[in-house]
Amino acid sequence: MMATTTNTTAIDIADPTFLKCFQNHHFSINWITFSPNSQYLCSASDDNNAMLWCLDDEQRTSNTCYKFVGHKDSVTSVAMTDNFIISASKDCTARLWRINQDDISNCSSDSIQYRCHKSPINSVHINVDGSQFCSASDDQTIKLWSTTCANKLLCTLSGGHSNWIRHARYSKLNSNLLSSCGDDGNICIWDIRSKEAAIRLTSKRRSTHFLGIQWHPTCEYIISSSSSDCLLRIWDLRYEKTIQFYQLHNGIVSSSDFHPNGNYLISSSMDQTCKIIDVLEGRNLFTLKAHTGPVNCAQFSPDGQYFATAGQDHVILLWQSNLNTQHCNNNNDDVIIDDNDDDDDDIQSICFDPNQQMNKSFNVTKNDKKSDDIVSDDHHPLKLSNSISILKCILQQLETMTDSILHIDQRLTLLEEKFQSLSTTT
Repeated sequence: MMATTTNTTAIDIADPTFLKCFQNHHFSINWITFSPNSQYLCSASDDNNAMLWCLDDEQRTSNTCYKFVGHKDSVTSVAMTDNFIISASKDCTARLWRINQDDISNCSSDSIQYRCHKSPINSVHINVDGSQFCSASDDQTIKLWSTTCANKLLCTLSGGHSNWIRHARYSKLNSNLLSSCGDDGNICIWDIRSKEAAIRLTSKRRSTHFLGIQWHPTCEYIISSSSSDCLLRIWDLRYEKTIQFYQLHNGIVSSSDFHPNGNYLISSSMDQTCKIIDVLEGRNLFTLKAHTGPVNCAQFSPDGQYFATAGQDHVILLWQSNLNTQHCNNNNDDVIIDDNDDDDDDIQSICFDPNQQMNKSFNVTKNDKKSDDIVSDDHHPLKLSNSISILKCILQQLETMTDSILHIDQRLTLLEEKFQSLSTTT
């Protein structure tokens, strides 16, 4: 298989290196995820199976894998910890599979079945400590489940979406937050304790279907979204606005994922390509053209050394990322930052600091009037930025306004002088 890359700005960053093609699935691969130690990869496919692949250097030369058989319809999504795998299916169930990473051939063939929804499940994700997982479904609900008690439903999140929910993800930095997106063109940020959507983000394009969403790994208020309108968006939850959007693909953008250092974003598309973007400088670094069909998913490994892509050509491609922290100064021809409300969302050129985070206390339950920590909606932590950041923004705006006023004053002075000169002459 030929794998070509197009590096639009390669100076300090080496091209990704193709390592291995995994091919044991017989139908389209819908989702892939890495294990926390980056030694294994799990995949979900339309062949009704999930598979666990070994990425160890000594075994990577062969297709060492273990097949999880049990679902009666397409497996749409998988999530993974060191000890178990969660798979979701169009058969309206999720399954928990115990694994032995020391020897994947000894993985249990038995699973705990969660009879979750009345409609197909599109996404599952496990929270940071592995105590629960969420499932998002065509029935317009998100359900939270315990991983320690078989088939124990913790709560149901509903009312945020009016159409199929395509994706749901726990925040990596705040255990009380969960994001979701769907075919109704909405992105919801949920407070798990109050079971309410604290923030709703909407595209002005009514036909937009959001297919995937990801949290920034080091910046709590930044998320990315992939959508059917061929755009890749980056949102700032403080302003509840899109701060960047990239029109790089010629087809539906199926997924996106941040590099663990937060400086890069990878996207996959129905146009058979993947893109690696420098989000700090707002430019496309690489275009990967290796698949022979639409690409359904692209994911970085937790250590950032690898990424994998998978799609409708039934194969998984493993790459070495070769990404570093050095950046080059180049003209930006790929990122769209515009203030034209008629074009898309309210796009603002707002820079973000990946090392800056929102207030992590977030101890307020919106409807719990008995709580001693209650604050008003005007002081909701999701709507507050770091005070230093706000002051910096205000100071910058004041400086700009001051400069503008000085220029206007100078022009008025010149006009007055000209007017007086003309009056005197007359």
